[in-house]
Amino acid sequence: MAIQYEQNSNTENPSFNVLVIGAGLAGLATAISIQQAGHQVTVLERMPEIREIGAGIQVSPNGTRLLRDWGILEAVQSHAFQPQKTFLRSYRGGPPLAAQRMDMPSIEHDTAPYVLLHRADLHRVLRERAESLGAKITLNAVIESMHIDTAKPSVRLQDGRVFEADVILGADGERSICRDKLLGREDFPKNTNNLVYRFTVPASEVRQHKDLIELVDPPNVNLWMGPRSHVVSYVVKKDGLLNVALMLPQEPQDKTEYGVQPAAIEELREVFTHWDEKFGALLNMAQQSAKWTLLHADGLEKWTHEKGRFALIGDSAHAMMPCLAQGASQCFEDAAVLGTLFGAIQRPEQLDDVLSLYERLRKPRAMEVRRRSSQAMGELSMPDGPEQEGRDNELSSSTPCEVFPVSLMDPSFQNWLWGYNASEEAMNVWKEHSREVVA
Repeated sequence: MAIQYEQNSNTENPSFNVLVIGAGLAGLATAISIQQAGHQVTVLERMPEIREIGAGIQVSPNGTRLLRDWGILEAVQSHAFQPQKTFLRSYRGGPPLAAQRMDMPSIEHDTAPYVLLHRADLHRVLRERAESLGAKITLNAVIESMHIDTAKPSVRLQDGRVFEADVILGADGERSICRDKLLGREDFPKNTNNLVYRFTVPASEVRQHKDLIELVDPPNVNLWMGPRSHVVSYVVKKDGLLNVALMLPQEPQDKTEYGVQPAAIEELREVFTHWDEKFGALLNMAQQSAKWTLLHADGLEKWTHEKGRFALIGDSAHAMMPCLAQGASQCFEDAAVLGTLFGAIQRPEQLDDVLSLYERLRKPRAMEVRRRSSQAMGELSMPDGPEQEGRDNELSSSTPCEVFPVSLMDPSFQNWLWGYNASEEAMNVWKEHSREVVA
C-alpha cells in the first residue's frame, strides 16, 4: 500500500531544504521520496556527468514496492525481467540442486515483483523521476569543506559555491567523505580479500547452443556454488544481454583495485577450468571482463549527527556483501523511511526528530541484512569437503529441510527480507513517537 502524505498536504506545513551528497541509487531514490513528500531536494554529484557503472542489478520485492509508491515501477519494469526461480547449481555440473521461487508465495496481498535489469536503466528512471518532481541535480560538485555541527549545515565546493540546507544526507558510497565527516576522522574501507569479475554475453549467442538455452529462456537466475567462489548469471536487457558476475578470493599478491578495472578473460578461464561445462561455455563466449575489489567498512555506532541535521544513507552507512542482492533495496528502504518521516512533519520543531527516528528504524534491520549477506557468502562458497557435500545433499533432497543450508531457501527469512514495507514501518514509528510526545 502506498503511503499517502496527508499530514503535509496543508500549505501551512513547513517545507525544508534537503541537500543530498551523491547521485547514485541511494541519493536519487532519497531525492524522489523527500521531494514527493513536499520538500525541496538538491543533489550534489562530484562527477561532471552522471555515468552509472555496472551491468546487472537485482531489486527484490522490499525494493520494488517502494518503486511502486514513487510511481516508477512500471517504468522500471519496461526495462526489466521478472524471474520465477533461482536455480542453485554445483560447480561440478549436472542438473540444478534446487530451485528457489522468486514470486513470493509466502506473502499475501502483495504483488511486488522481483526484477532483474541493467543498472544504468534503473539509474536513468530514478534520475528522470527525481527531476520531474522538481529535485535539482548539480554536477561537477567537488566538495572542499562541510559544516554539520550547526542548525543550518552547509557545503562549500571547490569552485566557491556554497549550499546551505536544513538537513544534509550523505549518499556518497562506501568511500564516503560524509562518513569521514561524521566520524571526525578518515575511515577508509578495508579490503575483504575478495574480487568480483563481471562479463556479459549476447543472449542471442547463448541461444545458438541447445544445452545453454535454459540459461536465458526463461530469464531466471542461475547460481553456481564452488569452493571459495560462486557465480551468478541473469539476463538484463530487453534486447538480450546475459550478465555474469563471479566472486572469488583475492590472492595475496593481487593489488587492491579501488574502482572497476579491465581484466583479462584468460585469468578467469584458468581459474574456472574444472567448473560446469555450461559455465565454461559462457566463459569461452566472453570477449572482455572487468574486476574490482570488494571493500568493507566497519559498522558505525551512529549514522546521524547529534545536532539532528546530518545523516548517512545507503552504502555510506551500511555497505554490504552482494550475496543477498540487497544493495539497491536497502538504499530504497532508507529513502522510503526518510520520505515518510519528512512527509509527516507538521511543525518545524519536529524536524529534530526525523533523523533519530530514521536511525532507530533503519540501523538494526540494515545491519542484520549486512550480517546475513556475509553469512550467505559462506553458504555459497564452501570449500570442497563434508560440509559442502552435506549442503548439496540437503538442497537436492526431497525431504523438507529443518535447517536451511542456504538462507534464501528459508521461507521465514525470505518473508522477513522481502515482505518488509519500509514506508508503512516508518509511519508506524512516527505515530508511536507522536503518542510518546503527547504522553
